[in-house]
Amino acid sequence: MRKFLALWNICVFHVIFFAPLLFASTICENYKIDLQNGKVHPARYAKTVFSDHFDKNGVWAPANFQNRLKIDLGAKYEGKSCLIVSGKDLPKIDTAWNIRTRPFPISTKGSEFVLRFSIQSPMPVNGSANHGGRWESRIEWIDANGKECGQHPFSWASSSGTFSEISIRGFVPKETASAIIQFGFDSPNIDEGNILFLRDVELDIVDPSNIWRETGWFISDICPGGNISWTADVPQGSAIKFQISVSNKMEKGKNEWTSWYGPDGTEKSFYEKPFQVNAPWVRYKVFLVPAEKAAPVLKSVSIGKRIDSSWTFRRDMFAPRVKIVSDTPVQNVRTNLVLEITDDTAVFWNTLKIRVDDKDLSDQFLRKENRLTYIPRTDWAPGLHRVDVEISDCYENINKAKKCFYIGKAPSTPKITLRDDGITLIGDKPFFPIGIYSVMKREFNDFNFDKAFKDLKEAGFNFAHSYNAGRSDEFLAAADKYGFKLWTAVRFPDERFLEIERHHPAIIAWYLGDDTSANTTVEELYDRDDAVKAADPTRLTTQADPVRAKNTVSNYQDYVKATDTFLPEIYPVKTLKAESGENCAAQIILDMERCRSDITLTGAAPRAIWPIIQYFKGWGWQRFPTYKELRAMSFAALVHGANGITWYTYGGTVEPKRKKFNYGITTSPEQWNNISAVAKQIRDLSPVLLERTPKGQPRPIILDGPKKDPLENDSISCLLKYHDGAAYLICVNSSPKTVKAEFRLSKIKKVENFFEKHDFSFKNGSLIDTFSGHDVHVFKLVIGGAK
Repeated sequence: MRKFLALWNICVFHVIFFAPLLFASTICENYKIDLQNGKVHPARYAKTVFSDHFDKNGVWAPANFQNRLKIDLGAKYEGKSCLIVSGKDLPKIDTAWNIRTRPFPISTKGSEFVLRFSIQSPMPVNGSANHGGRWESRIEWIDANGKECGQHPFSWASSSGTFSEISIRGFVPKETASAIIQFGFDSPNIDEGNILFLRDVELDIVDPSNIWRETGWFISDICPGGNISWTADVPQGSAIKFQISVSNKMEKGKNEWTSWYGPDGTEKSFYEKPFQVNAPWVRYKVFLVPAEKAAPVLKSVSIGKRIDSSWTFRRDMFAPRVKIVSDTPVQNVRTNLVLEITDDTAVFWNTLKIRVDDKDLSDQFLRKENRLTYIPRTDWAPGLHRVDVEISDCYENINKAKKCFYIGKAPSTPKITLRDDGITLIGDKPFFPIGIYSVMKREFNDFNFDKAFKDLKEAGFNFAHSYNAGRSDEFLAAADKYGFKLWTAVRFPDERFLEIERHHPAIIAWYLGDDTSANTTVEELYDRDDAVKAADPTRLTTQADPVRAKNTVSNYQDYVKATDTFLPEIYPVKTLKAESGENCAAQIILDMERCRSDITLTGAAPRAIWPIIQYFKGWGWQRFPTYKELRAMSFAALVHGANGITWYTYGGTVEPKRKKFNYGITTSPEQWNNISAVAKQIRDLSPVLLERTPKGQPRPIILDGPKKDPLENDSISCLLKYHDGAAYLICVNSSPKTVKAEFRLSKIKKVENFFEKHDFSFKNGSLIDTFSGHDVHVFKLVIGGAK
């Protein structure tokens, strides 16, 4: 029996729950509310400096890639003017678009702003930066001289069926005299009849006196019924009130919702104390009523065993998750086939279709809650079997899942797993990947894989991938000869995968996606992960993608659970401009911390992060990172949680006739020597990196120089590890400026340089060191007494 304790006082209502189930909480519809740290507030009064409802000409200038999209400004939808962007029923094709305002004046400077807009689309849309920001969504701040003095990129998520009001918050730079608003994105593509609706764009400057004037409200996602209670701060004179709408049936075409009502069954009453919902399905509507100078804050809502908190403006955009949960591979030819189907909201079970080996067996599966079981009447044939499942949820997100199971033996190679801190285990032996992308036959290796792997081993590498030859016997043999481990591109089990690759000891991970979010849905990546593990449960899966750490939803967040490891593509040195180099290590830190945050947010640990660090020129990037930048970026990744490291790229593409000039680490002796020096240092340090990270990491005290790097990370970051009776301190300056810092280290008897020698002072447990811009210093600490 679930117990709860309600505690009342003048200002606060709290509820204590036992054994809660936390859910990603979604705001489906809303009016005049703000989100801060996942908590819900009524919106503060603000002065509107820009407002447009797409009912006037000349406000926006549209653009789209190769004129492939139809952009209607001022089109009518649901009786209101809006922007409509459609794909003209295009087949799958690359699209990109934007619309921009003319500059408009901003008189209040240095204040908080809120950009509000309402959006609806059947696509899981995240406005993301690409092509130097040409297609991204952002606010540009312009100074009195007409020069840009800042940018605020933003992203959003939407879904079909209803408009959601999105709020983007930030601060106006003090130099600002005018602003430009731009909406757009390059991914996903608006093809195959996809469409986007945008309306009611408003930029407000918030009143700094914290005055609230309007009641805000929002509508929740669909939840199972049960007791409803909440935690909130409710200042004197303010209030939080609830209404509900319920449904007794959740089937496509058959579910009907009641009107909103309170305790007396009408829309004129409101629940202001915990209450019970007896219906199987419920949506709640929360009204946040402010006082003049104070406002309520909603922290969480409990519905039965579920707790909603950390709200976002994202409705459920994902189709039901389909997974085979019966054993596979398995040698029992009469094994039952068991499926599990789950969803963040509710499944429309009357949309279920199941085909096994191209036979419709939908009516032969027995369902108990979210599990479906098929009992075979004859023996399964040895080998791979295909299972196609179609199912939709209550928002009509449809999954056409492609699953498989395998009758036969699993590989006998050592099992590859992740330790609880993300370190790779081969059998029970820890392994720290030091990897390189796109190993190929080139002039540098005399067009010979044997020489390529021999050189790479001597240079400090132990992990490799190839786009061009990764699935050839020659590549596998050369890698294995020099003790290399591989991540190999596979999307679905084929004959070579089943007969050769899953039995080969060099392969430790299957590479399921490249630039994943740009070309692969979450459901497709789940299918790939399930498929390869159906025949080979002994190895890890991985994917690569730019992180877009500043976006509201990163490229990784929705895909965290679909693979065991992630290869964030972090390529910050793109232009010849100063900020490109100044931000190099800072961007690494931002992306690494976002990856770690995404793992925590989704509750998916352990997951391994193997960052891909830039060491190339071409593909739109104008120069190689310098040696100092390369080293700072690489060690910043290690300090901020990398469980391995890779670099892009080994070879390149130099084809003058096709105007392709892309350069990797083998294109000059200088580049090879630089990357080899860094890889060897990490190889020498890898026994330390494989140790568990202790709690209570030292925090440097900045004595001189900037405390923050250009992207607002701490300028000096460090990692302390213990190994073989000593301690090791890895320190990185992510600022381009000189910083002097102090580290207070108890029980340390002596401090030594681990790599190159440089001067520092150590006295009475105080280590004082000076770091030039993007310096990396590694110390070995001799411990005196207990750790």
